[in-house]
Amino acid sequence: MSPGTPAESPLILIVDDSQDMRTQFQHFLTRDGYRIAEAESGAAALSSFSAQQPDLILLDLAMPKMDGITACTRLRQLPGGAQLPIIVVTAMDDTASIENAFAAGATDYITKPVHWAVLSHRVKTLLAASRAKQRLSALEARMTAIAANAKDAVITFSEEGRLETANPAMQCLTGYSAIELEGCRSEQFFAQLALPELADQNTQSETLIRCKDESQIPIELFVSRFTLDERIIYAAIIRDISLRKQIEAENTTKTAEIVRMNKLFIDRELRMQELKEQLAQCQRQLGTA
Repeated sequence: MSPGTPAESPLILIVDDSQDMRTQFQHFLTRDGYRIAEAESGAAALSSFSAQQPDLILLDLAMPKMDGITACTRLRQLPGGAQLPIIVVTAMDDTASIENAFAAGATDYITKPVHWAVLSHRVKTLLAASRAKQRLSALEARMTAIAANAKDAVITFSEEGRLETANPAMQCLTGYSAIELEGCRSEQFFAQLALPELADQNTQSETLIRCKDESQIPIELFVSRFTLDERIIYAAIIRDISLRKQIEAENTTKTAEIVRMNKLFIDRELRMQELKEQLAQCQRQLGTA
């Protein structure tokens, strides 16, 4: 690790059998504020990666014993190595060497003699892209965890109306297994319901969802539209409101019964008043007879 650089700075692992090249790389990269770790061989690179988890690797292709192509392939197989930015450095600029490097998992390449301004730009760009991808992956993991544990059903549909993802709550609600839900069309669940129109309205709506046993459950539905990898995706949150509807129906019945009883009470009171008036009239008539 290079002295004088902040601990939170990205760590770059330089892999080259030439001490002179490692020194040059360290000189120019520490000026950009990066921390540096070194490895003099492919085997040392594997050990250093596992121990230090660098943010980016500069990997020389022409090394004895384990060459850069083999080292790159094996780095990709290590835990955490699949998404690691790897820039291969080589004096070879023929098409076959470049294709072999990319086939082994290289993210980018640069040739010797190194143009340091170009290297600086590529390192900066790849690190920024890697951080953005890590944030996106973390967000996707959090959203997946939230959806998996949500009580409401959460599903996504393609622009063509085919279901792409469904959380466990959707399986419980509809009775379909995860395999059965794959590729289902929206019409299978929501008859005559246009998801794009609901997404445009950006409001909740109440409808029925058709289940595997052909029963229909009242639901509250909210649909939104977003773009992922240049594709339009529809996400729907589905809430089972059958209990609420049952309570509403019971309350409606109770309210109707209360109204009926009140009417009977009022009618009884009116009838009693009429009888009292009739009795009073009879008493007056008997008194004057």
